[in-house]
Amino acid sequence: MIYKKKFNATIVNGPSKMDLLTAFAYAFNKEHVFPVTFYMIDEEGNLKEQLWRKIAGESGAPLKAKIISISYEDGSGEKFLLEGYLDYYGSKKVDYRVHFTAYYSVSDRKGTATLDLNFADDKR
Repeated sequence: MIYKKKFNATIVNGPSKMDLLTAFAYAFNKEHVFPVTFYMIDEEGNLKEQLWRKIAGESGAPLKAKIISISYEDGSGEKFLLEGYLDYYGSKKVDYRVHFTAYYSVSDRKGTATLDLNFADDKR
């Protein structure tokens, strides 16, 4: 059976504002790929260790992301609401399959993310 669950992660480092905007501009361009990198940790310990290793390798490892939606969170121009897909860590081919939404501040490069994960059973 396929399960769909949402997990929270903390973004401890990420891209600049210009890189975010550029990644969004090229989100669907097949000739010019421009992923951005986020560093996320599972502070709450809500992801099973094996599942987190499959996604991120280890807590805090770099994750490539494709940004498909970006909007200002407030009037500062430094805080954004993001939507996109994360690539599986260590995947031999780029495969953006982990959907995520995030609140992200470019001023301190920190934020929070919600990862939408599909997996086959609870044993993972």
